[in-house]
Amino acid sequence: MIDVYKSWGYTHVSFGPINAQSYHGQYPDTNFLSPDAFERWLDWLQMFWDNGLIPVCFLHPDGGSFDDTYNMYDHLIRGNQRAQKLMRCIVPTGWEPTRYDWSSNTWAKYCQWGHDLLPNALILIHTVPDVDAPGGTDALGNDDGKGNDHAWRNVAPHIHGWLTQGSAFGDPNSHGDRNHPDEYQLRQLDCLI
Repeated sequence: MIDVYKSWGYTHVSFGPINAQSYHGQYPDTNFLSPDAFERWLDWLQMFWDNGLIPVCFLHPDGGSFDDTYNMYDHLIRGNQRAQKLMRCIVPTGWEPTRYDWSSNTWAKYCQWGHDLLPNALILIHTVPDVDAPGGTDALGNDDGKGNDHAWRNVAPHIHGWLTQGSAFGDPNSHGDRNHPDEYQLRQLDCLI
């Protein structure tokens, strides 16, 4: 499977969360939260690295709070030299955690924790499709009406990258540069190949 995956030119592989929630409950969950089970999860990361793939580790579980995420993972990762070595690219906020139910302060809090927990790792965020900035309203702040630049000023200093999604790939004729739709569609096709 890895050889086929790599034959397509892929260099990274998405992996996690550690509590192994399946995709929207479609598959059985597997729990890697005990120290022994976490070592088996790290074995998977070692296997990816050994095969020339960079694992992108997603942390935050679906529906959890920051405290849930912290309590679930911090004690497994902090001070664990093997985890420090193998978890070099992480998404502390997890898979598409919310659309607008977290303020930019909350997004930043997850990423600051990620830096503290794994100081040598690349820190990424991942948003649901068609979101222009990680912001919204919650107990830590209200970004409503303040513009995307406000949200990015809070989050950007704490991340190395943004895993973004857009519906333009699903419907390229109604998105993008309306003055040059033919060029936009070609660029999209290049990205999909």
